[in-house]
Amino acid sequence: MFKEVPKIMNAKIQIPRSWKELKEHFGDPLYRNSYFLLLATAIPSILGFVFWMIAARFYTPSEIGIVAALISAITLLAGFSRLGLEFGIIRYLPNEPKKRELINSCLTIIVLVSALLAIIFIIGSNLWTPSLSFIKGSKFTPLFIVFTVLFALTLFQQAEFAAFRRAEFTFFQALTSSSLKLVLIPLFASLGSLGLFIAWGIPTIIAMLLSLFVFMPYLCRGYFPMPRVERRVVNEMFHFSFGNYIAENLWYLPNRLLPLLIISLLSAKMTAYFYIAWSISSVLYVIPGVIGTSLFAEGSYNRENLRGVTLKAIKFAYLFLILALIGVFALGDKLLLLFGKSYAENSFDLLLILSLTAIPFTFVHFYATTERIKRRVKNIIVMYALIASFSIGVAYVLLPMIGIVSAGLGWLFGHIIVAFPAGLKMLRGDRNESNHVSDKSSSLS
Repeated sequence: MFKEVPKIMNAKIQIPRSWKELKEHFGDPLYRNSYFLLLATAIPSILGFVFWMIAARFYTPSEIGIVAALISAITLLAGFSRLGLEFGIIRYLPNEPKKRELINSCLTIIVLVSALLAIIFIIGSNLWTPSLSFIKGSKFTPLFIVFTVLFALTLFQQAEFAAFRRAEFTFFQALTSSSLKLVLIPLFASLGSLGLFIAWGIPTIIAMLLSLFVFMPYLCRGYFPMPRVERRVVNEMFHFSFGNYIAENLWYLPNRLLPLLIISLLSAKMTAYFYIAWSISSVLYVIPGVIGTSLFAEGSYNRENLRGVTLKAIKFAYLFLILALIGVFALGDKLLLLFGKSYAENSFDLLLILSLTAIPFTFVHFYATTERIKRRVKNIIVMYALIASFSIGVAYVLLPMIGIVSAGLGWLFGHIIVAFPAGLKMLRGDRNESNHVSDKSSSLS
């Protein structure tokens, strides 16, 4: 039953010992794209922290709070507006003969949906966000719509670069946007919160235009953005994309509901302790996340030896993950002290549990990635639904008894329960699937 496992276990990750081996290592698209995606995630996070530090010197806390809330709303709307098309473009673009038409169809759909959601948000701001209702009919209105649309496009462009296996352009895009934000902060200080909002949004526009008119024509010869919607996108690819959209929202469900559950059953203070621990531990999930994106792109190009490449990606992820876990266990309490002594006392145990979850999460995430490559979206939806149900259910029952640690335990054991069969299936492979699979059926033509 396990006779194929030894073959897979031969997939080794060798540490480069010479310039030639180093070039070969970086020549592997799986590794190269993973490195650039890690940088594209890490650098904006670091520069984003610097952005708010500088902003605090030029803007009042209330002005910063307003802009932070607007950015959160834009991020939420941009996530909803992509409809999972970022998964579809990675899965289908490699084998699509009409790449320009496919890309423009996706961009057109995202523009229409994001603009519509932004307008709906503004019109109903009195209902769901009274504190932001001031943007209706103000100078913020057109900026909010434009920034929402372009931020959604920027996020989708990152998936395009991954689909072309050229994640370095994601890094260049992120570096351009994050760096420009730092420069523009003091230039609009006289405009108050509107100025800070502009300083955040203009670099997003520049980065998007750079990608649209410079990077994309380089990657896709003859490309030019033109509004259009191909029926093929609405049919086969949209079905695949929307399934992944549902799956991802199920996975994020605990992240969005647990804070509300904690503030209802415990207190706002305990919610803060939970939120900080969750935010720190989430950095660990970025490691398998970006490497999984690289694997998704590789598998979409060629499904031969998918299990071997998957195991190589898992090992690569654990190299970084183990180092990060050691750092959290050694320095986590000291890191929490930066937020205050009470955080170190109340959040540390939860932080350790949430960080340990990254171990089974890696298996779950890579299994989901291989299922996406095989277009088995239903399996991903069921898996994430189980994790969300277990996590929220355990927290609801145990929060009044053992506190916020229960939220971490539900999250951990939910992943462990799913990771065991998922990991076993990845190692064994599908009995009915040949090792040499033709991917012609994945074309949209």
